[in-house]
Amino acid sequence: MTHSLTIPTLSLKGLALAFKALHCGMVQLDLLQECTQSDASAERMILSQSHCLLPRHLIDSESSDFALASIAHATGHLLFSPVARPIKGLKPMGIAVVSAIEDARTECLLVETLPGVREWFRRAMQANTDQSDVNFTSLIHRMSRAILDPNYEDEHFWILKARRLFNEIRQKYGLKYYRGFREIASILANDLGQMRVQFNPQQYVVPEKYRDDHSYLWDYAQEAQSTQAAYVALTNLSDIAQKPHNPKEQEVTTISVSYQYPEWDYKRQIVKADWCVVRERSHNVAIPKINQTVINTPITRINRFQSYELSRNKMLRSQSEGEQIDLNAAIGFLVQRRMGISGDSRYFLRPDRRRRIGSILLLLDLSISTNDILSKERQSLTILDMEKQAAVLFASSALSNGDRVAIHGFSSNSRNEIDYVRLLDFGQAFDNETKDHILALRAQHSTRLGAAMRHASYLINKEISTTDYQIIFVISDGEPSDIDVFDPLYLIEDAVDSVLAAGRKKINCFGFILDKSSEEISRKIFGQNHYQIIDRIETLPRQLQLCCQNVGRRLS
Repeated sequence: MTHSLTIPTLSLKGLALAFKALHCGMVQLDLLQECTQSDASAERMILSQSHCLLPRHLIDSESSDFALASIAHATGHLLFSPVARPIKGLKPMGIAVVSAIEDARTECLLVETLPGVREWFRRAMQANTDQSDVNFTSLIHRMSRAILDPNYEDEHFWILKARRLFNEIRQKYGLKYYRGFREIASILANDLGQMRVQFNPQQYVVPEKYRDDHSYLWDYAQEAQSTQAAYVALTNLSDIAQKPHNPKEQEVTTISVSYQYPEWDYKRQIVKADWCVVRERSHNVAIPKINQTVINTPITRINRFQSYELSRNKMLRSQSEGEQIDLNAAIGFLVQRRMGISGDSRYFLRPDRRRRIGSILLLLDLSISTNDILSKERQSLTILDMEKQAAVLFASSALSNGDRVAIHGFSSNSRNEIDYVRLLDFGQAFDNETKDHILALRAQHSTRLGAAMRHASYLINKEISTTDYQIIFVISDGEPSDIDVFDPLYLIEDAVDSVLAAGRKKINCFGFILDKSSEEISRKIFGQNHYQIIDRIETLPRQLQLCCQNVGRRLS
């Protein structure tokens, strides 16, 4: 039960805005009934299409700033916000970010109409701003301050981006262009996801105490019967609650050693020395739970490599006999004869039928995107599952033919946390335990390809004295990305630089790309004829075989 708000309770300014809300929105301004402290409805204003419910503590004399700001905020929504928008397709984090941007937009519109209300919002908002905190609630609060108060300074890149995008839409289209602000909210929500900012819908509360619970803005699929329960509906969406991981099923790894590598900054045209930290991880004895579907999945097997397919006959120069003339040696012999010197008569070519052995490093992308389902028909299989099985089959075939094979994987969580896992090293026995470790791999984080390629090049470069040629095969599902990089070209250009650096060491790099939309980027990174788009991931093992045959013939 609610109680009517009497005239003496609020200041004259508050009454003016309250009557404006009554007039334009046809709502009834009431007080919430006395509630227990644990009742969420008692903590903040609730706005619906029929009522504006104010908690009693907001109209106490010592909380007058919050009362004035609350009524002004409600007025802004009634005047400028679309009502009961569908939430279809939005995740809870997206809903929270879109709501915060809409709060800022309506407040800015109200400030344009009534400039004096800016101070009400500013005083009610500046209660707590800790710039050292980067959780979701803190970032939303700081973003709201940055948009509303031009004098507020915050150096966090996400806050600066939010302020810049907001002001760009404001200057170009005006504050009434709802669609533009909805789009930038989606961009900002995506950035938070890339930054791995944690969001718990059961615990999230709008950081500004004077703002409403957003039940006025959205039409929830399972909306409660009362306005007080609308906010709870947002936090109880069952399809987005994250399930806790079972520790017994998690992969157990330990850091063995860290390496520092440079990174290429294409804008400044400089190499940032020791910029990235690659952390090698080694498996413990305990083997994680394996997806049995991967083991039992039928897949095109790789036939044993034929010796003549992997190499061709090499012509030995400066031989004492042979079927062909070595022109360089013959010219040298004639020059020496003209000079009166007894020349070396070994100027023939003859074939060397010794089979050439290669070192092949298979580098697996273990980023979170490889957890995507392979197809609707095969719901139990992910892209990573097929990567792992292809790696096992390829290694078995290549090793049986005498080549040296290594299988490594990588993912990244900023430049300081590039995880690199050595699953099978050159010369290591490919036993069942190693296969189990490969099949039990888990995907996580992002794809900082350049740093991983530099470390792979460093490792395979040790094989130069052992084998005749070296190849790095990269299996990835898309373009490079990481949570601390927002320029889409930055990591692409760095990956290009890492491939060129490997080429200068006579290390050949080839990419197998599982996303057709990344073809142009792959061509830029690996070069023409040095990448392969895999349209059907089931054919990946066979494509690895064919590529190895072609590269081996070309290099031998």
